[in-house]
Amino acid sequence: MAIENKAVRIERLARDQAATLVPHADMLRYTPPLPDMWPPGTTAKLTIYGYGSQPAPTGRVTYTVSTPSVEVVFEMAEDGPIVYDTKRAKAQLLDRLQPRVRSHVDADIRHKGIEALLDAISTGKLTEVAKRSIRDSYQSWQHENQILSENIANRHRAFFRWLKEGF
Repeated sequence: MAIENKAVRIERLARDQAATLVPHADMLRYTPPLPDMWPPGTTAKLTIYGYGSQPAPTGRVTYTVSTPSVEVVFEMAEDGPIVYDTKRAKAQLLDRLQPRVRSHVDADIRHKGIEALLDAISTGKLTEVAKRSIRDSYQSWQHENQILSENIANRHRAFFRWLKEGF
């Protein structure tokens, strides 16, 4: 039996928790885990948001995006993430359409960035290699999900500001 890495585990836990709150959780898209405090140091929490994204009938490949309807908050333990709190929110459609953006980062690089973030939160240490890995992964996610990223950026100001420093 393969050992589940922390990036896959936290994503699975978020989906499982969301399913306890909303009947359509399997149809939501999920953000990567976002730190409530940055840079890593003292105890920090991570949040994964579940949000709606559906093709828009515009004739172009665009999507309607809603604000998050589920927030799953995690704390980091020695053996990985544990659920701290789960919240349901009333989702609202955002005014702009999200164009379809092809990913230039494969799933392996994305998971490595999440793993690097989780390790940095766990240890309180952020190496140069981890910085690059996190920025590659999260900047790609921001580029592909610009509307939602802008909507939740104020909840994770320090982290999003740090990501911009890498441009």
